[in-house]
Amino acid sequence: MISRLCAWTCVFVTCAAAGARAQSPLPADPAESSALVHAGPLSATPRFELLNTGIDSNVFNDTVNPKSDFTATVRPSLDATLRLNVFRVVVRASLDAVYFKKYEDERALNRAGDVRTEVRLARLVPYFS
Repeated sequence: MISRLCAWTCVFVTCAAAGARAQSPLPADPAESSALVHAGPLSATPRFELLNTGIDSNVFNDTVNPKSDFTATVRPSLDATLRLNVFRVVVRASLDAVYFKKYEDERALNRAGDVRTEVRLARLVPYFS
């Protein structure tokens, strides 16, 4: 009698258990929603920024005879993402163009860039940058 009661209890508990749920998916890829250009697995966002403009009152940081000049800095940049199944390659590149009106020797182009490779697993995203 007790063994039958144990057997029926086990069957009841097993049948009443909630179904197992799979792991939640990764959060949405930010490149999917924010990119301006989509071409297959490639997403890109170009930008153009005016960082600053105005008069630099002491171009050479000279305390005795400061020299002033009009200056402006613009930055074209690109954020691109390439998705290949669970792999993702993210590239960020920019170029700062620094302009001086009078002192042409102070003009400059400053480059910056970053490449990041990710493996988007269920709960872990290892990367190499």
